[in-house]
Amino acid sequence: VLISMFYGSCPAACPLLISDLKHIVATIPEATRAELRVLLVSFDPDGDNVAHLQELITAHGVDQSRWTMARTDPDRVRELAAVLGIKYRKLPDGSFNHSSVVTLLDREGRITSRLEGLKQPPDPIVAALGALAKR
Repeated sequence: VLISMFYGSCPAACPLLISDLKHIVATIPEATRAELRVLLVSFDPDGDNVAHLQELITAHGVDQSRWTMARTDPDRVRELAAVLGIKYRKLPDGSFNHSSVVTLLDREGRITSRLEGLKQPPDPIVAALGALAKR
């Protein structure tokens, strides 16, 4: 599972993050890609209701059988962000200041690789996916 956090009304970083994830998925061999899932969890459970998340899936043209955009309560958002090492804070205008991190989890849910920042070469994630596929 490739997992990251975002918010749907983000004007810049989150669309780039989704683009980066799409690039990573397109880079890996089809056999590995078939087993890969992508999970994006919203920082903004109030603004990102289920209908809005579905609109985003459609707007970004991602494969709904492999991609999930989810929301949860604020306490779980904080907990997940802490586990993934993602820093965020809500700004007075309702937007979020946040780090962009993509984390690869193995089949047991263990963190095996991370990319920090946008537009980074996906080599560490792709190599880790290759190693996991050989297991």
